[in-house]
Amino acid sequence: MFYVLGHQRRVALANLAIAFPDQSPAEHQRIARQSFANAFGTVMTMFWTGRSAADEVGRYVDNAEEFRRFKAHENGHGLILLTLHYGDWELLGLASGASGLPVTVVARELPNRELARRLTALRALTGNVMIPQHRAVQRLFQALRRGETAAMLADLNARRETGGVWVNFFGLPVFNHNSVAALAVRTGAPICLLIAEPLPQGRVRIHNGGLIKYQPTGAYEQDVQRVSQLCADASEAAIRARPELWLWSYRRWRHRPTPAQGRYPFYSSYKDMGISPPA
Repeated sequence: MFYVLGHQRRVALANLAIAFPDQSPAEHQRIARQSFANAFGTVMTMFWTGRSAADEVGRYVDNAEEFRRFKAHENGHGLILLTLHYGDWELLGLASGASGLPVTVVARELPNRELARRLTALRALTGNVMIPQHRAVQRLFQALRRGETAAMLADLNARRETGGVWVNFFGLPVFNHNSVAALAVRTGAPICLLIAEPLPQGRVRIHNGGLIKYQPTGAYEQDVQRVSQLCADASEAAIRARPELWLWSYRRWRHRPTPAQGRYPFYSSYKDMGISPPA
């Protein structure tokens, strides 16, 4: 994949140059190759898991009890499980449902409807609830109000029409979705960081990143900005720990806040989002 998918390879290497400017090109290539292998394995594992009974999924998780610890954080406001495109994020979702903590997840729209249907069925295999993107935030809000658990990705870009905030990520602003912060501020739901670290023979170990602590002040927009930055900081810390497990081929710095390219990668483009990036 690394050698065949030329554009994705260029994106990955450009991203690594931003994140780790002091590393050599050879080190960037090593990390990128492992990142491609991890992403491919994550997708293939999900399709392979579909052949197993739902109650067998937990057999591939070394410490499934972590899900029960996260469930203990529920306080009547629901729970937000935060993860990112890191490690085996697909098996993480399946294992959560299999371990007694089913989650509500937004099913992203794909051009291929048959593929989208199959992915949705696989992700719901262990009892997770998949909801469409249309009015997704409202549906997640309702799930949290019912005391349920929502699983959300921290490392997704936003579009101006759907709303977002600029956050610093590896020292460079990215236009990130603000759904996690908006839901947390409105519901009081705790945010727990959870990632699945791959192990040999297709197993994973759940890494409990702990609570992302926040205290709303009543100033909604400022609170959403601050919580969004806390989520970005937690994501960056996880990536720095083992960078080869993150999806470097994702166009993370797709938008930039200034016409001048500066440190932004070749694929970035300027677009006025109507708000200024953080200082």
